[in-house]
Amino acid sequence: MPLILNGDDVLPVGVHDATLGEFEACFGRWKGSGRRPDLMLKFREYIRAVRQTGWACLVIADGSYVMDRVPDPDDIDVVVAYPPEVQTIIESDEIRPYQKNVIDPWYCKREYRIDLKACILGSPDHTKWVEFFCQVSMKRADKHGLPAGSRKGLVRIIL
Repeated sequence: MPLILNGDDVLPVGVHDATLGEFEACFGRWKGSGRRPDLMLKFREYIRAVRQTGWACLVIADGSYVMDRVPDPDDIDVVVAYPPEVQTIIESDEIRPYQKNVIDPWYCKREYRIDLKACILGSPDHTKWVEFFCQVSMKRADKHGLPAGSRKGLVRIIL
């Protein structure tokens, strides 16, 4: 189902499921600069890497990238939530570099231009990050003519 923006050019509050193609059609197109398409290419690479782990992760895209009013976001904010049993692998010597990379904020920033928050699925951190990213920052609200305290929706990528 296509993502539908409201009158403020943001998604209605909530978490909206979308395929990678639907996400790209809504947010990955040219908007006066090539930044959005460039970030989308990096995001596609990240999604491929997450799929390669074999973990049943949730990937939620958020931040200014999911605000159509922002023509040139610096990065894509992402919450990746992995199943609790993956924590054992993460804390062991069994974790492979390609697995570690998808949950490493520094690696993701450098390689994918993603501001990453990794957490256990269903944990208090997971809830905290989803709630946090539903809020439009005061800086973005002021700059893009949105009311103070504005909230927006997020996109859960169907893997």
